[in-house]
Amino acid sequence: NILIISGNKQYDAFGYTRVEDIIENKGPVGGLYAALNSSKTKVNLVLSADVPMVSTELLEWLVASHDETFMVTQTIVGDKVNPLVAIYDRSMRVVFGEHIAGKQLKLTTVVDDVKHQTIVIPEKWSKQVQNINTQEEYQNLIK
Repeated sequence: NILIISGNKQYDAFGYTRVEDIIENKGPVGGLYAALNSSKTKVNLVLSADVPMVSTELLEWLVASHDETFMVTQTIVGDKVNPLVAIYDRSMRVVFGEHIAGKQLKLTTVVDDVKHQTIVIPEKWSKQVQNINTQEEYQNLIK
């Protein structure tokens, strides 16, 4: 089941269920809270919209690498942790709700507060998780 978490109605064109934030203006913590509250599955693959180069192989590796004894499996390339190229247990919705209530909105802090694992993305896929938010970043990536 694919969910798109966004207030932007243009994403409806993709034909997937779009979920808006339950509590607005809470950044990624709020988005994940809405996503996990809407999810029907225990294990949830999470990708930010700004990593369009991610391959099926990388996602399959991430899912296979997830250990269900951890509430979160996030990825890392070099010294850059990617909590939005990750797997979240649905029960994390409670943790996100608590952090929102306590006005603790830094995603890395939320992840650090629970049992999690951080796995190194193999070199062959490392460029796939570069954030692409501008035309210039995209042009640099495809060179």
